[in-house]
Amino acid sequence: MQSNNNTAIVLRFFDEVFDRDNFSYIDEIIAPDYTFNGAPSSAERTKQWAKRKRRKYKDLRFQIEDLTGHGDAVSFNWTMRGFNSESSDELVIRRGQSQLTFRAGQCVSNVQTKRDAGPGQTMAFT
Repeated sequence: MQSNNNTAIVLRFFDEVFDRDNFSYIDEIIAPDYTFNGAPSSAERTKQWAKRKRRKYKDLRFQIEDLTGHGDAVSFNWTMRGFNSESSDELVIRRGQSQLTFRAGQCVSNVQTKRDAGPGQTMAFT
């Protein structure tokens, strides 16, 4: 079942990268022709993004919900929580949805949308 393998890759991504700081896992799962929201990207850019998040947000956690896979596609909702070390350790909560496409066990595209985080919470994704 390809979709089960792909959903497992998604869960392992958050575990390896954000819980264990194993950024090399990104090299295994990002395809050379990977795109993010339609723009060319790469494993290296994804690693730099993840490292920036880990530095900026103390106690960074992602909650993954409604994870579904169908063939080569995986979609899920996510909630990111962390304390912004650049602004008096303010709690930041951001929510969104990602739709990923896989080929041969590697992610070839990620289309991400953000949802409102609620009153008093910012949505800028930096």
